[in-house]
Amino acid sequence: MRDLTSVTPPDRDETKSPVMGHVRAGQEVFEAEVTAAGFEKIDAVTDVLKENYFVKFRRK
Repeated sequence: MRDLTSVTPPDRDETKSPVMGHVRAGQEVFEAEVTAAGFEKIDAVTDVLKENYFVKFRRK
């Protein structure tokens, strides 16, 4: 695996990353889709990362 610091410019603004343009929905929509598929939310961690979250589900 290549070192990410060698391929990412030091002044790159990650908020303009093409990945951010690929994000399709917010947390609420994601959770609704998963629960509609037969899972229940059992835990969530939202205060660790700036723009991401962790959600744990269990099959009903």
